[in-house]
Amino acid sequence: MTGFVSKHPIRFAVTALLLSAVAMLGACNIVGPVAYIIHGPPNVKAQHELDPKLKTVIFVDDRANRLPRRSLKNVIGQIAEEMLISKGVIPQENMIASRSATIAASNETASELLSIAAIGKAVGADRVIYVMIEGFTISRDGATVQPIAGATVKVIDTAEDRRVWPDDRQGFPVKVQLPATGAPIPLDRSGANQLQTGLAETLGVQIARVFFQYERDALSGKLDD
Repeated sequence: MTGFVSKHPIRFAVTALLLSAVAMLGACNIVGPVAYIIHGPPNVKAQHELDPKLKTVIFVDDRANRLPRRSLKNVIGQIAEEMLISKGVIPQENMIASRSATIAASNETASELLSIAAIGKAVGADRVIYVMIEGFTISRDGATVQPIAGATVKVIDTAEDRRVWPDDRQGFPVKVQLPATGAPIPLDRSGANQLQTGLAETLGVQIARVFFQYERDALSGKLDD
Protein backbone atom coordinates (compact mmCIF):
# COMPACT_ATOMS: atom_id res chain seq x y z
CA MET A 1 0.00 0.00 0.00
CA THR A 2 1.51 3.29 -1.03
CA GLY A 3 1.77 6.42 1.08
CA PHE A 4 -0.42 9.47 0.68
CA VAL A 5 0.38 11.89 -2.14
CA SER A 6 -1.36 15.26 -2.24
CA LYS A 7 -3.07 16.10 -5.51
CA HIS A 8 -3.56 19.79 -4.84
CA PRO A 9 -1.77 22.66 -3.06
CA ILE A 10 -1.76 22.34 0.72
CA ARG A 11 -4.12 24.79 2.42
CA PHE A 12 -2.79 24.94 5.91
CA ALA A 13 -2.84 28.48 7.08
CA VAL A 14 -5.80 27.66 9.26
CA THR A 15 -7.12 31.20 9.26
CA ALA A 16 -7.01 31.13 5.48
CA LEU A 17 -8.95 27.87 5.45
CA LEU A 18 -11.60 29.34 7.72
CA LEU A 19 -11.87 32.42 5.56
CA SER A 20 -12.14 30.15 2.53
CA ALA A 21 -15.07 28.36 4.13
CA VAL A 22 -16.75 31.66 4.97
CA ALA A 23 -16.05 32.93 1.45
CA MET A 24 -17.89 29.92 0.04
CA LEU A 25 -20.88 30.88 2.12
CA GLY A 26 -20.60 34.43 0.90
CA ALA A 27 -20.62 33.21 -2.68
CA CYS A 28 -24.05 31.77 -1.94
CA ASN A 29 -25.20 35.17 -0.61
CA ILE A 30 -26.06 33.66 2.74
CA VAL A 31 -23.44 35.05 5.09
CA GLY A 32 -22.97 38.46 6.63
CA PRO A 33 -20.09 40.03 8.55
CA VAL A 34 -18.47 37.73 11.10
CA ALA A 35 -16.80 38.74 14.37
CA TYR A 36 -14.77 36.47 16.64
CA ILE A 37 -13.70 36.79 20.25
CA ILE A 38 -10.81 34.45 20.97
CA HIS A 39 -10.24 33.46 24.59
CA GLY A 40 -7.57 31.50 26.38
CA PRO A 41 -3.77 31.15 26.14
CA PRO A 42 -2.05 32.05 22.84
CA ASN A 43 -1.06 28.45 22.09
CA VAL A 44 -2.98 25.19 22.26
CA LYS A 45 -0.84 22.17 23.16
CA ALA A 46 -0.88 18.86 21.35
CA GLN A 47 -3.08 16.28 23.06
CA HIS A 48 -1.00 13.31 21.91
CA GLU A 49 2.38 12.82 20.24
CA LEU A 50 2.37 10.47 17.27
CA ASP A 51 5.42 8.36 16.41
CA PRO A 52 6.68 9.63 13.03
CA LYS A 53 8.53 6.36 12.36
CA LEU A 54 5.32 4.33 12.25
CA LYS A 55 3.07 3.86 9.24
CA THR A 56 -0.11 5.77 10.05
CA VAL A 57 -3.58 5.98 8.53
CA ILE A 58 -6.67 8.01 9.38
CA PHE A 59 -9.91 6.05 9.31
CA VAL A 60 -13.07 8.17 9.33
CA ASP A 61 -15.98 6.04 10.51
CA ASP A 62 -19.60 7.07 10.01
CA ARG A 63 -21.54 3.91 10.77
CA ALA A 64 -24.44 5.98 12.13
CA ASN A 65 -24.67 7.80 8.75
CA ARG A 66 -24.45 11.28 10.24
CA LEU A 67 -22.64 12.66 7.17
CA PRO A 68 -25.01 13.73 4.38
CA ARG A 69 -22.58 12.47 1.72
CA ARG A 70 -20.15 9.55 1.80
CA SER A 71 -17.52 11.59 -0.02
CA LEU A 72 -17.21 13.87 3.02
CA LYS A 73 -15.34 11.10 4.84
CA ASN A 74 -12.60 11.43 2.24
CA VAL A 75 -12.63 15.23 2.56
CA ILE A 76 -12.16 15.03 6.34
CA GLY A 77 -9.44 12.38 6.13
CA GLN A 78 -7.51 14.04 3.33
CA ILE A 79 -7.44 17.48 4.94
CA ALA A 80 -6.28 15.96 8.26
CA GLU A 81 -3.53 13.84 6.71
CA GLU A 82 -2.25 16.68 4.53
CA MET A 83 -2.00 18.87 7.60
CA LEU A 84 -0.10 16.23 9.60
CA ILE A 85 2.37 15.93 6.73
CA SER A 86 2.70 19.70 6.33
CA LYS A 87 3.36 20.20 10.04
CA GLY A 88 6.01 17.48 10.09
CA VAL A 89 4.04 15.27 12.46
CA ILE A 90 4.14 12.28 10.11
CA PRO A 91 6.47 12.16 7.06
CA GLN A 92 4.71 11.69 3.76
CA GLU A 93 6.25 8.26 3.22
CA ASN A 94 4.66 7.02 6.45
CA MET A 95 1.21 8.47 5.88
CA ILE A 96 -1.21 6.08 4.21
CA ALA A 97 -4.17 7.62 2.41
CA SER A 98 -7.33 7.53 4.50
CA ARG A 99 -9.27 6.57 1.39
CA SER A 100 -7.45 3.21 1.56
CA ALA A 101 -8.86 2.53 5.02
CA THR A 102 -12.35 3.44 3.84
CA ILE A 103 -12.03 0.95 0.99
CA ALA A 104 -10.73 -1.75 3.35
CA ALA A 105 -13.64 -1.17 5.73
CA SER A 106 -16.12 -1.59 2.88
CA ASN A 107 -15.25 -5.29 2.79
CA GLU A 108 -16.91 -5.95 6.13
CA THR A 109 -20.43 -7.35 6.39
CA ALA A 110 -23.21 -6.83 8.91
CA SER A 111 -22.52 -10.27 10.35
CA GLU A 112 -18.73 -9.90 10.35
CA LEU A 113 -17.54 -6.42 11.30
CA LEU A 114 -13.82 -5.68 11.01
CA SER A 115 -11.92 -4.36 14.01
CA ILE A 116 -10.10 -1.04 13.65
CA ALA A 117 -6.81 -2.91 13.99
CA ALA A 118 -7.81 -5.27 11.16
CA ILE A 119 -8.63 -2.33 8.91
CA GLY A 120 -5.24 -0.80 9.73
CA LYS A 121 -3.41 -4.05 9.01
CA ALA A 122 -5.21 -4.39 5.69
CA VAL A 123 -3.58 -1.16 4.46
CA GLY A 124 -0.19 -1.77 6.07
CA ALA A 125 -0.53 0.67 8.98
CA ASP A 126 1.10 0.39 12.41
CA ARG A 127 -1.20 3.03 13.86
CA VAL A 128 -4.76 4.02 13.05
CA ILE A 129 -6.08 7.46 13.90
CA TYR A 130 -9.68 6.40 14.36
CA VAL A 131 -12.26 9.13 13.86
CA MET A 132 -15.89 8.44 14.74
CA ILE A 133 -18.32 11.06 13.44
CA GLU A 134 -20.67 12.10 16.26
CA GLY A 135 -22.58 14.91 14.60
CA PHE A 136 -22.65 16.94 11.40
CA THR A 137 -25.14 19.58 10.30
CA ILE A 138 -25.18 22.88 8.46
CA SER A 139 -28.16 24.08 10.48
CA ARG A 140 -28.91 23.70 14.16
CA ASP A 141 -32.55 24.74 13.86
CA GLY A 142 -33.23 23.33 10.40
CA ALA A 143 -33.88 26.78 8.99
CA THR A 144 -30.82 29.04 9.32
CA VAL A 145 -27.14 28.49 8.59
CA GLN A 146 -25.02 27.36 11.54
CA PRO A 147 -22.56 24.60 10.53
CA ILE A 148 -21.63 22.34 13.46
CA ALA A 149 -19.70 19.05 13.55
CA GLY A 150 -18.25 16.73 16.16
CA ALA A 151 -16.18 13.57 16.31
CA THR A 152 -14.20 11.44 18.73
CA VAL A 153 -10.58 10.49 18.06
CA LYS A 154 -8.54 7.47 19.17
CA VAL A 155 -5.13 6.08 18.26
CA ILE A 156 -5.07 2.30 17.78
CA ASP A 157 -2.03 0.00 17.65
CA THR A 158 -2.69 -2.53 14.89
CA ALA A 159 -0.18 -5.18 15.96
CA GLU A 160 -1.51 -5.43 19.51
CA ASP A 161 -5.10 -4.41 18.70
CA ARG A 162 -5.19 -1.94 21.57
CA ARG A 163 -6.00 1.70 22.19
CA VAL A 164 -2.79 3.72 22.57
CA TRP A 165 -4.59 6.98 23.34
CA PRO A 166 -6.61 8.38 25.06
CA ASP A 167 -7.23 6.64 28.39
CA ASP A 168 -10.94 7.36 28.00
CA ARG A 169 -12.41 4.52 25.96
CA GLN A 170 -14.94 6.95 24.48
CA GLY A 171 -12.15 8.82 22.70
CA PHE A 172 -11.04 12.45 22.61
CA PRO A 173 -13.83 14.85 21.53
CA VAL A 174 -13.25 17.25 18.64
CA LYS A 175 -15.93 19.84 17.97
CA VAL A 176 -16.16 22.74 15.53
CA GLN A 177 -18.68 25.46 14.86
CA LEU A 178 -18.64 27.84 11.91
CA PRO A 179 -20.38 31.22 12.02
CA ALA A 180 -24.13 31.39 12.62
CA THR A 181 -25.22 33.71 9.84
CA GLY A 182 -28.93 33.99 10.55
CA ALA A 183 -29.47 33.43 6.82
CA PRO A 184 -31.78 30.67 5.56
CA ILE A 185 -30.17 27.40 4.56
CA PRO A 186 -29.78 27.06 0.78
CA LEU A 187 -32.50 25.11 -0.96
CA ASP A 188 -30.32 24.18 -3.95
CA ARG A 189 -28.00 21.18 -3.77
CA SER A 190 -24.92 23.13 -4.87
CA GLY A 191 -25.23 25.63 -2.02
CA ALA A 192 -25.78 22.91 0.57
CA ASN A 193 -22.83 20.92 -0.79
CA GLN A 194 -20.54 23.93 -0.48
CA LEU A 195 -21.53 24.39 3.14
CA GLN A 196 -21.04 20.71 3.90
CA THR A 197 -17.61 20.60 2.25
CA GLY A 198 -16.45 23.68 4.13
CA LEU A 199 -17.57 22.14 7.41
CA ALA A 200 -15.86 18.82 6.58
CA GLU A 201 -12.60 20.62 5.79
CA THR A 202 -12.76 22.52 9.06
CA LEU A 203 -13.38 19.30 11.01
CA GLY A 204 -10.37 17.77 9.26
CA VAL A 205 -8.24 20.70 10.42
CA GLN A 206 -9.33 20.28 14.03
CA ILE A 207 -8.69 16.52 13.98
CA ALA A 208 -5.12 17.09 12.80
CA ARG A 209 -4.60 19.78 15.44
CA VAL A 210 -5.07 17.18 18.16
CA PHE A 211 -1.53 16.05 17.38
CA PHE A 212 0.52 19.27 17.32
CA GLN A 213 0.75 22.63 19.08
CA TYR A 214 -0.84 25.55 17.27
CA GLU A 215 -1.65 29.21 17.78
CA ARG A 216 -5.11 29.89 19.13
CA ASP A 217 -7.52 31.31 16.57
CA ALA A 218 -11.20 31.42 15.66
CA LEU A 219 -11.39 27.63 15.31
CA SER A 220 -9.93 26.91 18.73
CA GLY A 221 -13.09 26.94 20.83
CA LYS A 222 -15.18 23.93 21.76
CA LEU A 223 -18.73 23.59 20.57
CA ASP A 224 -21.22 25.03 23.03
CA ASP A 225 -23.62 22.50 24.53
